[in-house]
Amino acid sequence: MPRNPIESAVGTGAREYAALLRRAVDALIVNLGKGVTPKVAVRDVWRRYGLDEREAEIVLDIVLRTTSAGAGIHPTTQGAVAFKRWYLERSYDPAGVRFSARVNDTTRVGEIVAQIRQSQRIGDSWRYAAQRLSDRGIQRGDVAQDVRAVLADARRAYTAAGNPEAYAAYARRVQAVQRRVSRMVDPSTSKLKGAYQDVLDLTAESSVAQVERAARYAAYFKQRYNAERIMRTEGARAYSQAHFTAALDNADVVGVQWVLAEYHPAFDICDLNANANLYGMGRGVYPKTHAPVHPAHPHCVCLLFSVFEGEAKPKTADDFDPDAGEAWIKRQPAEVQRDLLGVQGREDFLEHPSSWREQVRGWEDHETKRPTVPLGILEGKESS
Repeated sequence: MPRNPIESAVGTGAREYAALLRRAVDALIVNLGKGVTPKVAVRDVWRRYGLDEREAEIVLDIVLRTTSAGAGIHPTTQGAVAFKRWYLERSYDPAGVRFSARVNDTTRVGEIVAQIRQSQRIGDSWRYAAQRLSDRGIQRGDVAQDVRAVLADARRAYTAAGNPEAYAAYARRVQAVQRRVSRMVDPSTSKLKGAYQDVLDLTAESSVAQVERAARYAAYFKQRYNAERIMRTEGARAYSQAHFTAALDNADVVGVQWVLAEYHPAFDICDLNANANLYGMGRGVYPKTHAPVHPAHPHCVCLLFSVFEGEAKPKTADDFDPDAGEAWIKRQPAEVQRDLLGVQGREDFLEHPSSWREQVRGWEDHETKRPTVPLGILEGKESS
């Protein structure tokens, strides 16, 4: 199978964005270490690195490449510039959300700030717990062992930062030792003081590490995932629109075949789209004028291939055969049916097989395809 053009375009863009994001997160950590508030730190770094603008540029590059691949067109330099301008100004999804709004999602900045603030609050509670081990002196040597145990508990519990049960166990240990210490009256010794200070220092240092981990998770891993989801979905949508537009413009093309992506980790609606013969044109083949929604779900990078006259008989929306879908699902093993329908959905299907479209997860009625992409712009034949 040829290399998936959607994955290829997204992979290139994601790597470029990840490198930029990594530098930005490093700068964010430095700002937080200087005591800058999370809100100011995040907004400063986002603005300094122009992350929203750069993400938009990368997604537009992906859209250009996947549109070109879907239509089988090598764009001219002028056409590439004109197409990006057209897409940025006019592209929208079925919900009516403009491209710029999808990419420049300021709520993601808020999510990062909230994650860091939550981490700081957890860190504050750990410092407070450690400070409860106030120095009251020592008269019994075995108390030092208790403090060392508290230290070990703090280290273990901190590994599971944010785990309420781990923190509760740590707090109980602190309280137990505190009760013993409260009965001590000799203020002259510093042995316990040093042990307490170890606990305090470890917790304080760990709190800084916790904030750093939270910042890296929220601002790098989560942000990168969100960005890649937009890149992949936007790229797949552009690829699909261009492919159907080109197919509709070609009198020799009678249908479009849905082909699963090479990496397809879970059984889902795409397996049905690629394997059921719902129009009598062959497995996974649909009239070019009427076909499933593509992409079928976020991260869907299934491919589309044109089916030419002579390879299948032309069909229309009226040729849809629900019995073919029912029969295909019945042939699948029970575990596959559960993946496709859900546990309850499978039970409903077994009782009422003809209702399969109501049970299939992610099913959308097939849509009428229309030309949506001015392919002439890519070739430099039309202006934007």
